[in-house]
Amino acid sequence: MFSRWVYLPISACILTLAACQVPSSTSDTISTFKGSGNEPGWGITINNEQSVDVLLDYGERKLTLDVVKKQLSSTKNQYSSTYNNQPVIISIEKKACQDNMSGEDFDYQVLFSIEGKRLNGCGRILTP
Repeated sequence: MFSRWVYLPISACILTLAACQVPSSTSDTISTFKGSGNEPGWGITINNEQSVDVLLDYGERKLTLDVVKKQLSSTKNQYSSTYNNQPVIISIEKKACQDNMSGEDFDYQVLFSIEGKRLNGCGRILTP
């Protein structure tokens, strides 16, 4: 019986495996997460679960804050910080979400609290 082996560089195998991995829950480490909402327009980008870039008032105000992650359950994470001596809380839950203006579907619901306002929106993990 004849068998033929195909030899690939290790880097090719690693790239193939990495491309197949899909986070199964919010307990997985994510490198970049983007969330946004409407009325008023806002957006967040969580970078390596350590900092968040914030856009407020339709992009008129931009902030970068350090955040601390707390896993609330296998499907929900919370990131916290402070701004102007007030708490900033970002809750992300793996739960279907639809943008209320565009109708676009997302895998995550986002609740963003800043300056005493509670803002709702949707988000997704960005692939590298």
